[in-house]
Amino acid sequence: MWSNSPGLQPRSLLSAQDQFNELLEQLNISLTLSPTEKLSQLQSLSSEQILAPLNKISSKVVGPRPLIYHQYRAVTDGAFVRKSLFSDINNGVFARRLKERHIRIILGECRDEHFLYALWHPPSSFREMYTRLLADYPESGVKAIMKHFCPNGTLPDKYKTWQEFFGNVYADVQVYLVQRGFINQLASHGASDLLYRYRIEWRASCVTLPPEWGVTHTSDVCSVWFFGDGARLSKKEQQVAKDSYLNILAKYVRGEDIRGSWGTRSTADMRRLRSDGTVDGWRDNRWSEGVQLWQELIDAGALGSTIRAKL
Repeated sequence: MWSNSPGLQPRSLLSAQDQFNELLEQLNISLTLSPTEKLSQLQSLSSEQILAPLNKISSKVVGPRPLIYHQYRAVTDGAFVRKSLFSDINNGVFARRLKERHIRIILGECRDEHFLYALWHPPSSFREMYTRLLADYPESGVKAIMKHFCPNGTLPDKYKTWQEFFGNVYADVQVYLVQRGFINQLASHGASDLLYRYRIEWRASCVTLPPEWGVTHTSDVCSVWFFGDGARLSKKEQQVAKDSYLNILAKYVRGEDIRGSWGTRSTADMRRLRSDGTVDGWRDNRWSEGVQLWQELIDAGALGSTIRAKL
């Protein structure tokens, strides 16, 4: 799970109807048509025509009104995404199945995930941010997220703009905090030995994103996991990539036991690639906040269960 968390329980199939209707309106397809007729008209359009309204920034007027649901995510349909997916994470079923199959998970983060996220349809006010998050998450989750990060409805003092604030909040939900809550659930149900956490603070020269963004989202793909991803790593950088993760990843892929060489002592520790290219075990300084947010999302009904998790 490279630079990602499990997210939230996706919204229901019924609630996704609003998004579908919105797209039809943008494409001038009547909502009064039958499902078959709607599908036929959609199929008659080119992919460019269908994607055109989705590529517009939501704060701009597209057609008769702003496009709110500018991207598509999976829905809880009971088939592709089970209704019990997050309930199973919270009650231990998911952890038990991981253990039965001995499925191990490498998951982690880059140090500065927020810079790239801040560019993805950023809002400019509290209301816009609330609406912006609805494009990704069910409203129960959005309410809990906004209450956690912005309880007074005003921009927190530590941020200069709503765009900067959004980038940090989005990074916390997409990666940092929700991932920690997920890990805590698996560990509390006996699957801690299957989890291998990482953190990357090192940036290779092949990363083309602005240097002032540091080690932002996807920086690790070029720097480490894909060994340059087609770009050239210097000999020193190649050695860093191998020594930090690639050699141990190869053992992982071959099914070898890597517990003794990962370099962490507990679930709250992460194997960290430091900015100077060295590796150490790092004590997670945001663990408690992640566990707290996960519980708040449970209480809000955004993670499929109202049963209190073990903390």
